[in-house]
Parts: sequence; structure tokens; C-alpha cells
Amino acid sequence: MIVRVQINHSFPFTGIPASSVFLTYANYGTNPPLNQTSDQLISIQHTGQCVYYVSLCVMQMFNLLSTRTRYVSFFQHNPFFGKARNLTILIGITFSSSVGLLITLVPWFNSMFKTTPVPVKFVCPALGFGIGLFLFDEIRKLLVRRYPKSFLAKMAW
Repeated sequence: MIVRVQINHSFPFTGIPASSVFLTYANYGTNPPLNQTSDQLISIQHTGQCVYYVSLCVMQMFNLLSTRTRYVSFFQHNPFFGKARNLTILIGITFSSSVGLLITLVPWFNSMFKTTPVPVKFVCPALGFGIGLFLFDEIRKLLVRRYPKSFLAKMAW
């Protein structure tokens, strides 16, 4: 008995096959023909661009918090309180979050910048990957502190 499994390589929630998007800039939506109207494709594109922007902002916030030092843990060199306090970081994170929310949620900015609100289901993976990045860097710093003569410590930026 042969079982055939069909894998659907389409973008979630749109039904657009990946082959219709990647490397088809000039023929976007025409080869192969899609079942969406031009306005629907533009809306999907705007949502995708906003998801990318918000994900990039979220990941950079975690990157900022994790890479402040080469060796010292975030919890020992905390920017929010203690001797390493740096409230400029908190102001920057707040400002960056505010700009992202403003551009994606306020209707006037939506029409001005051609943006759309980003569904929470697309923000959650960025939060998960950001936390993963943060934990990965904390483990790297722990290993560098424990084994200062190791290859990992020598290649630490």
C-alpha cells in the first residue's frame, strides 16, 4: 500500500503558494495566477511588511538587552536598576515600541504609510525567538565565564 502525502507549501492564512512569491517580483500574482484580487494581494503584502517590521523591532530589543556586555550576565549588569543602571535603554525600548504601535494601529498612519495592524499570532513567534536569543547568549556568557581559556571564550566578540 502506497500512502501519498501532499504537503501544502503555502503561506499561512492566505492560500498563496510560496513559489508565487519568492523570486517573482516582476510577475507577482500572475505566474501562476492566484485566486486573490489585486487589492487582497496588496493587503497581504502590507500585513507581511508590518509583521516583518514588528518582528525586527522585537528581536532587536532582546538583542540590545543580551549583548550589552561580552561576559557579564544581564542579571548582574541590569540596565533597569543597580550600579549598571541605564534608563536610556528603557526610554529607547519604550520609544521604539510606541512608534511600532503607532504606525501599525492608528488608521491615519495606516493610510499614510500603507501599514496594517499586526495580529498577535504573528508577534508571539518573534517574542519566542527573542527570548531564545536572550537565553542562548546568557548560556554563552556563562560558559565563557566558567571556561575563560576555551575556544568559545577566545572567539567571543
